[in-house]
Amino acid sequence: MVGMSPKKAYEVTRMATYVSQIAKNLRVVDGFYIVDVGAGQGHLARELLDVVTGVKGVLALDGDTVLVKRQASVQHPKPRIGVEHATDETDAADATSVTHKFGHITSPERLVEAVDEWFTEMETGHTLRSNIPKPVMLVSLHGCGSLSLDVLRAFVEKRFRLEDIQRGRRRWGFIASVTVPCCYNLLREGEYPVSAPLSPSKTKPEIEMAKAALHFTIIPSTTALLAVRKVVWRALLECLFVHKGIKLDDMDASGRLGRFPPRAYDTWTTFLNFAGSRLGSSPESINTTLSPTLVPLARALSILYVLRCMLGPLVEAALLEDRVRWVRERLASNDMRLTYNTLLVPLFSQLGEVGSARNIAVVVIPEYIE
Repeated sequence: MVGMSPKKAYEVTRMATYVSQIAKNLRVVDGFYIVDVGAGQGHLARELLDVVTGVKGVLALDGDTVLVKRQASVQHPKPRIGVEHATDETDAADATSVTHKFGHITSPERLVEAVDEWFTEMETGHTLRSNIPKPVMLVSLHGCGSLSLDVLRAFVEKRFRLEDIQRGRRRWGFIASVTVPCCYNLLREGEYPVSAPLSPSKTKPEIEMAKAALHFTIIPSTTALLAVRKVVWRALLECLFVHKGIKLDDMDASGRLGRFPPRAYDTWTTFLNFAGSRLGSSPESINTTLSPTLVPLARALSILYVLRCMLGPLVEAALLEDRVRWVRERLASNDMRLTYNTLLVPLFSQLGEVGSARNIAVVVIPEYIE
């Protein structure tokens, strides 16, 4: 796939295929719509429109205005099956494109407002011609931090309810949800745990930890040494800047390190060369050799990171279990004409015994789908 790494292409293809399997079993009268939250460049949104049977339109929401404008102006190839499954010329015109819209989703209400706006625009453009309720499936691939939780909140709070449609509140409703969360370290404060069984007492803890202590998100690396060096050497580099009296906060955005290729971590000198080129300073102005005083710190940081890696799967498993229990609680507490199953699905490769919550999907689908 053009513009995607092999990993990203695999994830997009795999998730679209899984959504397609769900779509084939949805009991809908006249197709359905998909909302991709945190769509980025729209790779998943376009693949969904391309391979999912019965989809009438895809809304790609993202909080990056520059990215949204760029994608909205690009002419992408038409999907293979969009026109084939359209019912008339008007529907065909709608089915051959993805609608890119800006949406800084910080609450379930904002997500619902964005979908309302989308359907209003389609009604104004005479794309929606029938009064049949429009089912909507929510998807989110690696929605950072609280975003994936807000998607689930929107589903359970603004679900597809017959009474809402009969009262004229809206002409659409959520029918299913597939989210793959990530970046749990970016969760808003107080968003774990959210389920009743896992919620401790509300007593404030005696020890308040720094924000950095929340960064337990672990992305497995095929090379353990490389993974450790990526974290430890960047920390040591900051120590060196502090010792030299250089304030990283004074640098402009272009001076940030960003990502380095694996070869940058071959040796300490090589790493400094890469860092110097990014930060606009020469390695000689820092140190080309690791100071003996920093060697014990480097060892301590390495041990700390390994311990965090060992705790990572436990923390992520607890977060996922908490989220699933919470969704089940919310759905069970509401009087609904349609019941749902909530489950965890290992959607992507787990690399043998090494897994990550970034590979697990939280799926909410109608109970009639096996």
